[in-house]
Amino acid sequence: MNTVIMRLALTNSLVLLLLVGSAYCAGTTKTETFEKNPGWIRVNNRSARNHPPVTIRQDFGYSKTSHAGGNVGELGGYIMPAGESAF
Repeated sequence: MNTVIMRLALTNSLVLLLLVGSAYCAGTTKTETFEKNPGWIRVNNRSARNHPPVTIRQDFGYSKTSHAGGNVGELGGYIMPAGESAF
């Protein structure tokens, strides 16, 4: 009898804890209209660089070689790490 009561009490406590926890953790949405300066500290902004922009070179060359092994035809060339799209 005591075991049944303890299990029921434990189950009710767990359900109550889950309900309270889910209500407490409910997400909220923050909206920023930018009508005024938000006061951000400008860290790691690309536009905050003091040096001129670098010309991006993407040359994905094709050659009819098989230096990497396998069939003839390889891609290679010069690939520059950049955030911009390369066409």
